[in-house]
Amino acid sequence: MSAEELVNVSPEEIIDLLLTRRRLLQDQLPYMIQGLEETRDQMQISYDALKPKYLAKMDEINRFRMERDESHSEAKELRIKVEKIQNDLVNTGQMMSLDPRWKKDKLLSELNAIDDRIQTSALDHVEERKLLEERRKLIRRNDDWLEERKQANPELANYVQGRRDMSRLYQSGNKAHQDMIQALEKSASERKKFNQIRKDLRDAKNQLEAAARLMTESEQAIAYWTRRKEEGIGEIEPNPMDKEPKFHIHNLGGKAQSIREGKTSSAGQRRDKRNRKKVREEE
Repeated sequence: MSAEELVNVSPEEIIDLLLTRRRLLQDQLPYMIQGLEETRDQMQISYDALKPKYLAKMDEINRFRMERDESHSEAKELRIKVEKIQNDLVNTGQMMSLDPRWKKDKLLSELNAIDDRIQTSALDHVEERKLLEERRKLIRRNDDWLEERKQANPELANYVQGRRDMSRLYQSGNKAHQDMIQALEKSASERKKFNQIRKDLRDAKNQLEAAARLMTESEQAIAYWTRRKEEGIGEIEPNPMDKEPKFHIHNLGGKAQSIREGKTSSAGQRRDKRNRKKVREEE
């Protein structure tokens, strides 16, 4: 259809077409809403059935995570204290009676490096397992070291006990971490299923709300265009019953009349503006 033919279509014909389309939509909307309500109800049943198991599993995972974090945090604080005690013993000469191999013992610095990597790096499960195994071996070396030095140097009991407690805390944290990883792996499929059901339920609710808004808007549209058919396309008074009117009340035929009088349409004005801008840029 040409622009001239479009301009010559009567307002009454356009209004009739709009009313027909709106009424068809309004006839279909109740069935759409009913289907969406059934889908929402089914999703809600599935969601309610899975939610308790999901929350229980997440509580278990979070409990292991808290145990791990608390143990490792305490171990880190104790490691700092042990390092200070060690430095004090070295400065006062109390470490001189020990096997000089202690100078080569880098346990504390190695544990510190592992702590930093776990806390600051984005690691996958494989990398975490490697670090935890490395730390387990270091802790085993530490236990052997502790026993030897405690027997040979009873005066260093506090230092030895501090290292022993540090090792125990790291072991406790490692176990909690392994338990958390196992719980995550075992519940992966269940958590994925629950998250999908939760998403589907949210989508179903959003679609239902959108359909309800569309029904309200459609009712307003039918009332509006019915009134237009009766009162014409000129200025009309707003309907006081519409708190949020969706449709214009001004003269709908004003722009068509302007075009008949030879004035440029809104689309033409935008096109002319783009052309003028293009010319300026080329200059």
